[in-house]
Amino acid sequence: MHARIIAGNRTKVKYLIWGAAVRYRSLGTWLWSAPTSVWLVVVLLLALAARLPALGQHGLWIDEGNTYIRSILSLDLVLENLLMVRNQVPLYYLLMRLWTALLGTSEFALRLPSTWCAVVNVALIYRLGSISGRRRVGVWAALAMALNPFLVRLAREARMYTMAISLSTGAMWCFLLAVRKGGWWRWAALTVVSGMSYLTHYVTLVVGLVQFLVLLVTFRTTYLSLRKWIIAQAVAALPAAGWLALSMFSYGYTGIVGTWIPMPSLLTPPKSLWNFSLGYDGQFTPWTVLGLLPFAVGLAGGIWSVSERLWRWSMIVWFALPPLMGFVLSFVLRPCYLDRYLSICVPAYLLWVVAGLTALSKATVRNVLGMLLLGAMAVSTLGILQGRRLPGADWRGAVEQVLEGVENGDRLFVDAKGFYVTFYYADHALPIERLDMASVGPVLEEALCQEGRVWLLYRDPAETCHVFDRVRTFDPYTAERSEIGRWLADHAGQVRHESFLNGVYLALLESSGCGCDILRESRRYPGTSNVEGSGLENGSVLEPCSCGG
Repeated sequence: MHARIIAGNRTKVKYLIWGAAVRYRSLGTWLWSAPTSVWLVVVLLLALAARLPALGQHGLWIDEGNTYIRSILSLDLVLENLLMVRNQVPLYYLLMRLWTALLGTSEFALRLPSTWCAVVNVALIYRLGSISGRRRVGVWAALAMALNPFLVRLAREARMYTMAISLSTGAMWCFLLAVRKGGWWRWAALTVVSGMSYLTHYVTLVVGLVQFLVLLVTFRTTYLSLRKWIIAQAVAALPAAGWLALSMFSYGYTGIVGTWIPMPSLLTPPKSLWNFSLGYDGQFTPWTVLGLLPFAVGLAGGIWSVSERLWRWSMIVWFALPPLMGFVLSFVLRPCYLDRYLSICVPAYLLWVVAGLTALSKATVRNVLGMLLLGAMAVSTLGILQGRRLPGADWRGAVEQVLEGVENGDRLFVDAKGFYVTFYYADHALPIERLDMASVGPVLEEALCQEGRVWLLYRDPAETCHVFDRVRTFDPYTAERSEIGRWLADHAGQVRHESFLNGVYLALLESSGCGCDILRESRRYPGTSNVEGSGLENGSVLEPCSCGG
């Protein structure tokens, strides 16, 4: 009797499992056969959900401070500043001026355009993957881009990088369509989109070189498109070339800016791939290895997985050329290898990886690796949204501490790169002065003799090719780091209060009285520019700031 009951229960379980498997296969078949519009809407909503929550929760960092200041000052000052620094073009800042005039300059408002550009880029990579001849590549690439932590981090910044990525992706899509199908309007679209990308960031000029190399590699089948492409690119490059010529004519050529960028090493490109996959945080753990596994498998198998020759070579050159140029030029000219500069190749990297994974013959292996890839990115992205990963320097927290303890006559000294973001949070509550590294000691000593006490705020001077901003505390007394570190090491006894925050150091300094009589009789040293004389009240002066690019 008991044996019959057990046998009957086993039969029921078998039928339940078989029914669930049938329903699972039916669900999978329905999902893959769903209309394109359904997939696109779902993925776009997922991308928005991964970027929009708590958009203004974390404070601005130094480059976002540059965006803010160029959004509020007079147009002539902003254009003059952009021409002076020579490594930036005006389109993004002009659009941000219009945007902030309508929605204000809160952290949320400043970052929202980047979020919208990132969502548009998900739609573009969907279309770009779909024209590979395998619809599954477009779907998986869109999902990967929607959850990619590196791109999520970029989309939550008031900077031009997501706009540059979107325009570069749009330019490659227009390029493939124009070469394949022709039509004057497709070539016109390529001209307009390429021209806008070149006016967003100079690094997008590499995309034009990518297209040229692809036409050379596939010359036998695309030679009829070469002349049309040359005409389109010549017209597209005219505005950016005119802007660059105006900058050189107005301020001359003084070399390539960006001396603050560190020199790359042989480990730098692998770390960039880590960053483009899961977001680089410097903590290499077994979970990191597991999360990077599907990227490695897809990268190894993605080279020849797509039979369409034009699409395949476009992805190969688009992915490989920007990092290769950045690495080589860093040794030939000057260091210029930064992951945020190379972010224009991330769509090609994701398409390459996804093409390799979706080409695997065994469905079980393909699905497991695909789920592992999406799951690893989702976990990393969730850490960013919760503030546990890549939080950035806490300028807002530092300024809040100053405002809580400020007294009449206090002055706040900030290193040059953090001046504008500090001004954003201080909001005229106390005088802010920019420290010139050439005269840190005389300026601070004279201020202490005059006022009795001053606040000092400066960022971690150690630079990296991968992380956007400092993400941990640092030792400010290390003399070899900067002139400020040397001065602090010699005057540690004058520090009355200090705070160690993510990426920034805050100290309240008080005068020791030694040497003040001599300083009062000497002339005032140059090297500072305070709020009252910096143009931030009346819009008269905007100091050059080329950090971030």
